[in-house]
Amino acid sequence: MDEPMNRMICIVCPKGCQMMVQRDAKSGSIKVTGNACEKGALYASEELLHPVRTLTTTLKTDNPIHPRISVKTSGAIPKEQLIPAMQFLNDFCVETPVEIGTVLVENLLGLNVDVIATMTLKEGE
Repeated sequence: MDEPMNRMICIVCPKGCQMMVQRDAKSGSIKVTGNACEKGALYASEELLHPVRTLTTTLKTDNPIHPRISVKTSGAIPKEQLIPAMQFLNDFCVETPVEIGTVLVENLLGLNVDVIATMTLKEGE
């Protein structure tokens, strides 16, 4: 018996194909329809089996004028790790000054991605 159909909108390109994705319960094979290209089929398969996201957030700083700094992960992390990552980062405080691109947290939760600053924040600004 096949698993339920999943409706997805592809985000690989601006076309936004509306796809249907279904996995065969016995064989594990995945059937994708509605995709205009193979990149869409690959995206749908990966999204069904192992969804990942780039985490973008803000961290506290020691700067009274700018109490938060924007950050992002250097790569995608498993979707189920987003909440644990946010919980870990919640108590983290960045010391200024910080330049854009600075690694603020190395190897977040052992996921082989770093948390990097996406803005420059000078001391006393």
